[in-house]
Amino acid sequence: MARFVNSIGAIAGKVGNLVFTRNRYGEVLRRRAVPVNVRTAAQRFSRGQFSAAASYWRQTIAPANCDIAWNAFAANFPLHQGKGTKQAVVVTGEAFSVAINALRARLGLPMQMSPPNTWGTDQPSAVTASGVGGTSVTVSAISGITMNATDYLIVKATGPLSAGVRFIGKSKYRMIYGALNPALPLAVTAEYQAVFGGIPPKGAMIGVSIQVVKCYTTLGPPVSIDTCCPGQPVFVRVILS
Repeated sequence: MARFVNSIGAIAGKVGNLVFTRNRYGEVLRRRAVPVNVRTAAQRFSRGQFSAAASYWRQTIAPANCDIAWNAFAANFPLHQGKGTKQAVVVTGEAFSVAINALRARLGLPMQMSPPNTWGTDQPSAVTASGVGGTSVTVSAISGITMNATDYLIVKATGPLSAGVRFIGKSKYRMIYGALNPALPLAVTAEYQAVFGGIPPKGAMIGVSIQVVKCYTTLGPPVSIDTCCPGQPVFVRVILS
């Protein structure tokens, strides 16, 4: 990157593979960077679910006038921006619909036309997980919630992290398991290996996320259907022994 000074005013645009831009140091000339669109199998799968849910809204929900019920539902349940924050925003009915139906697709459930009549508030207070370096990852216990036969459990995890890491961003987590009311302790070793290629060695740290999705029956147009209410995920750090 080269910095230059000119007396004719600002310069913008690109020449070949070079780009004129400006930062806090003034006008600069840098090499043009082309964004990389990573297309792993997991990313293609996730994008496909959201794309299908968005198409379902446009082709099925909106033409049937069920968008009115979704918008009313979204107006009554603003979402908080991050754990522990007081700020909440009202999202559109379409955004809620796409999020819920994409989640349903991930759990192997059919998409639904109607919104739930309430939003999920039940969530675990704590989770206990353990791992043996190079051998296993297990979810031992979930506290603060009683899972019903119709509840789904979603387990996400990260790859190995530096021991000094105090904050683990949500983008680090990958879904490794999702099933209906599994028995505990729950071994997710094979699922972790399938996503990350192996279990980290002894002493490594990974993050584990647990989310309970409440599924139940609600009345709404056009017929009685089941619905999803995902609770907030609970995170835990695991040091492999």
